[in-house]
Amino acid sequence: MRKQLNILFLFCFALFTQAQVINRPFIWFGPCDSVNVHGLNFTPFVYRIPEKVTVNGINFEIIGLPIFLFMIPEDPSDRDDELYILNEFNVNGISLSPAGLMHSGKVNGLAITPLYSFIHQVNGINLSLLFCITLKTNGLSYSFVNSAVEMKGVQLGMVTNSKKILGLQMGVVNKTRELYGLQFGFYNRTKQIKGLQIGLWNVNDKRSLPILNW
Repeated sequence: MRKQLNILFLFCFALFTQAQVINRPFIWFGPCDSVNVHGLNFTPFVYRIPEKVTVNGINFEIIGLPIFLFMIPEDPSDRDDELYILNEFNVNGISLSPAGLMHSGKVNGLAITPLYSFIHQVNGINLSLLFCITLKTNGLSYSFVNSAVEMKGVQLGMVTNSKKILGLQMGVVNKTRELYGLQFGFYNRTKQIKGLQIGLWNVNDKRSLPILNW
């Protein structure tokens, strides 16, 4: 009897642990929690941010919560606290949204929206027409207003802003606290610099010069 009870306990335990994260192949409808989607994750209406979700394939969101991204009270690049990346919603592949992207996690691949995005981390390419806000980007980021706490790669836009950039920052107005690489635009500003500024007016803690500064 004791042996049978032990087997029953182990069986129930296995069911419980497996139920923590459900694997869904081909197509799944969100928002949902604790699920791994291998294929297409389709969310017609985003009314909340999912938790413990990984999409291996395509994440497609229509309308909902991301349209309120403009209500974010502060620019993350102004933060002085330690950078903390959440891993609640991760996409390995492509993330698309007509109304905007809001991910408290990572996109490893391609993130595209015609409006604006707030993603904790992008490893790959992040494209948005209006606003692109990330805590950390490794790769390419393009938007009209482009902001990041830490940028490693290429940051493009009319206005670019970052706390720390390692690579190329290019726009009409470029601002950063720490520059390790190149700023190229009409107006460039940084505090710490290990690189080069090219523009009509370039400002750093050492000097302010037209055309070229270092």
